[in-house]
Amino acid sequence: MARWLDNVLHSERAARSDSGEMAPRGRGRPRDPGADAAILRAAFELFIERGVEGASIEQIAKRAGVGKLTVYRRWSSKEDLLVLAIEAVIQERDWPSDEEIATGTPYEIIEQVLPAAAQMAASPQFRALVARVFGSSVSHPRLMETYWRHYILPRRIATKTLLQHAPSRRAPCPRTPTSTCSSI
Repeated sequence: MARWLDNVLHSERAARSDSGEMAPRGRGRPRDPGADAAILRAAFELFIERGVEGASIEQIAKRAGVGKLTVYRRWSSKEDLLVLAIEAVIQERDWPSDEEIATGTPYEIIEQVLPAAAQMAASPQFRALVARVFGSSVSHPRLMETYWRHYILPRRIATKTLLQHAPSRRAPCPRTPTSTCSSI
């Protein structure tokens, strides 16, 4: 998972806001994208270790090796920062494309996805992420919304599409409705 986290946090997405737009740049020297990645990594790590309440902007800045002002210039609140850090981490790159799901057999898709999904689900860091997100969902619902929107929902939609196409690909399909299967 560390390699997965490194790849995601060094992507262009790391410099984007919650809406997906690049953060507006003010006057002065250009922002260092390396600082963005370091801040997102520090925020994610502290969230995993200590939860929302235990991850202060000051601690995030210190771990990232930047000043507090650098963090505040990029994110208006700790929750905004944590939302983007979680979003960046759970945007898995090894998930099949819509085209692969539309044209592949269920067996091919499962063989492609299962090893990486099992490895990720078994990782202590991912299990801690899920526990922290669920644990903070009452006081910080945007964190759960981010996890749902960027991790659960895309997989449910893909599974439903895969199951809907299974009979036309002569794949054995249970007599259970696809909506029930995709919820499992």
